Amino acid sequence: MRLADVHRTLSRADTRASLWIGTALLLSIALAGSWYYAFSAIEAMVEADRWFGFVLDDLVHDLDERAAAGASDDMGGRVLSLKASLRILDPDGSVRYERGTWPSARHSVPAILAGDMNERRDMRAIWQLRRDNWLVGEQATADGRRVELAMSLSHFASEHLEIGRFMLSSVLIVGGVAYLLGLIVTIRAFSPLRQATAQLRQVDTHRLRIRLPSNGTGDPIDVHAETLNRVLQELDAGFARLRAFSSDAAHELRTPLNRIATVTEVALLQGDERELRAALESIERTVEQLSRVVQSLLLISEIDERHLSPGREPIDVPQWLEHHADAYTAPFEEAGVELRVHSEPLTVSGDRTLLDRVLANLLDNALDHAPPGTRVQVTAARRGDGVMIAVDDAGP
Repeated sequence: MRLADVHRTLSRADTRASLWIGTALLLSIALAGSWYYAFSAIEAMVEADRWFGFVLDDLVHDLDERAAAGASDDMGGRVLSLKASLRILDPDGSVRYERGTWPSARHSVPAILAGDMNERRDMRAIWQLRRDNWLVGEQATADGRRVELAMSLSHFASEHLEIGRFMLSSVLIVGGVAYLLGLIVTIRAFSPLRQATAQLRQVDTHRLRIRLPSNGTGDPIDVHAETLNRVLQELDAGFARLRAFSSDAAHELRTPLNRIATVTEVALLQGDERELRAALESIERTVEQLSRVVQSLLLISEIDERHLSPGREPIDVPQWLEHHADAYTAPFEEAGVELRVHSEPLTVSGDRTLLDRVLANLLDNALDHAPPGTRVQVTAARRGDGVMIAVDDAGP
């Protein structure tokens, strides 16, 4: 694996999260193990003090009961099994009996005899508990002699070292488990994000209705999913408006273009100057209508995008209806359909361009579906506080 690949892997959010979790668990376990290692060292030193005091008390008791020479021989045999050194001094300080090699001051640790063992409960015990260190102490007999004992700490240090090795191997094993748990937790935590990414890969212009799952917990992943859902919803609505605009444009432009084609074809077949002029005038009116259609579509698009609000102007309803009837008379006659308009003297306030589109759509629909020989009736009448405009045809 290249160094760049390693760097990219370590830079991933899920990798960093699993490493942080595993490291936190490992540090917690290591701190607990260190505390237990220190505690076991202190307890081992306390136990060594107790054993040392027991042995020294036993030696002094025997020495008080026996003769000096015989007792010394017996004690020498006793300390042989302890890996200890023994000295018996007379009241004047001269050595009466000595067995074993006395440790140097550097490797001597004063024993706590018949005192408060809490004195031993500090961090110094960790450095004192070594295989080459000795516990040293002395106690006087009833006749004034002094018994000095040095006992090796190698046995207690070996046991403590075994505990340390066990703790180290446990920390390494548990550390591996901690990193594995961190990886598992991270995989589960990032699972919703991976699922959301898989769903997002399916999104295209034809599939914008896909929504990401949200548990409603308010966590960062849910907030991310809800934000993306709002974006997808807006995109879906935008594409829906675009499709509607394209459909409206095709529908609105089809009739005027067909009308231009029909008028042009008829004029070219007849060839009369008067007919040609009438055809050009009709084409001119249709082109104007096309221009209004384009403006209307653009206006509708702007309104859909909330960039513009409809305007208002007074509209004379009878005159407005007659204007549209004049524009549609020729195509209705060609289709064999009679077009009639009836309106009361009314005036409304509205957006003329948008109202033109509404009426043109209704008339186009009637023109497309009204059977030949029928009639299309356009009426306008007051209805409450407003005006009702109806386009009645005999189509299906």
